[in-house]
Amino acid sequence: YIKYGSGEQRMSALARSNLIDFIQSIVSKPFNDRGIDQIINVTDQEPYSFNVIIDTFLKSKSHPIRPVVRIPKSSIKILTRIMGLLFPDKKEWIHGWYEKLASSLIFDNKKMLKTGFNPKHNLNTIFL
Repeated sequence: YIKYGSGEQRMSALARSNLIDFIQSIVSKPFNDRGIDQIINVTDQEPYSFNVIIDTFLKSKSHPIRPVVRIPKSSIKILTRIMGLLFPDKKEWIHGWYEKLASSLIFDNKKMLKTGFNPKHNLNTIFL
């Protein structure tokens, strides 16, 4: 497992069973009561930090135990900047790697929650 920086970056995730439950809850409602006339981000209840994800996988019997390799964010930034100089036509795309690895990626799930659906699964219920 690779941990970038402190591992406190967070990301939204979606357990497959939560997606199935969400679809079933929407389809079971009358058409006018579905509340899906716009794009809805379907995610687990809360985002997870990379530390929590790695710890869960390490405790899980379904994932192999692997060492955790820590890479400082500064190393990634330097590497992506050098690569951006070497490949100037792909500079923005390469610099985007750093942003994706160093930042949180959280999707707003308020519209999902407004439909009345509350995800019941999370990393622990799926993997532990």
